[in-house]
Amino acid sequence: MSDKFTLNATVERQVGQLNFFDFVSNVDLNAGNDQTGNVQIVPDQRWKFTLDAERNYGSWGALTAELFYDDIEDLIDQVPIGDGEGPGNLDSASRFGFEFEGTLRFDNLGWNGAQLEYEGFVQDTFLDDPLTGATRDFSWSPNQWNNLQIR
Repeated sequence: MSDKFTLNATVERQVGQLNFFDFVSNVDLNAGNDQTGNVQIVPDQRWKFTLDAERNYGSWGALTAELFYDDIEDLIDQVPIGDGEGPGNLDSASRFGFEFEGTLRFDNLGWNGAQLEYEGFVQDTFLDDPLTGATRDFSWSPNQWNNLQIR
C-alpha cells in the first residue's frame, strides 16, 4: 500500500504435531493425579485465516497487528478415557482473536536509546465438551496475554 504500511491476508492449512506424552500414561505422585495415555490420538488439522497489518512510524517505531481465525479438526484436548481422562481428539473447534507487537522509541523526546516494547493477544476459543455437550474454552489456553518492557 505504501512504504510505511503493508497489509497481508493469508489462508493456510496446518497439521499439528503430537507430543510423546500424549501416548503414554503417567502419574504425578507429588500432585496426586494421573493422566491416561491415548494411542489412537492424531494431530490436529486447521485452516488458518489471518489479516496482518504493519505500520512503520519512522524514528518513533513500528506496530504489527494481526486478526486471526482458526477452523480446527481433531483438536487435542482433555477427554474421558476409561476411568480417567487424558489427551484425545475432539471433532471440531475454533478460535479467533487479535495479536499485536510493536516498539515506541523515545529518541524524539530526548531520551536517547530508550524504547518501549509491547506485545500481547486476546482470543476466544470454542469447542463442544464431550461430556456435557456445552460449548467451552480450550483446556490450558489463555484468553489474553500482554507484555510491556522499557529498555
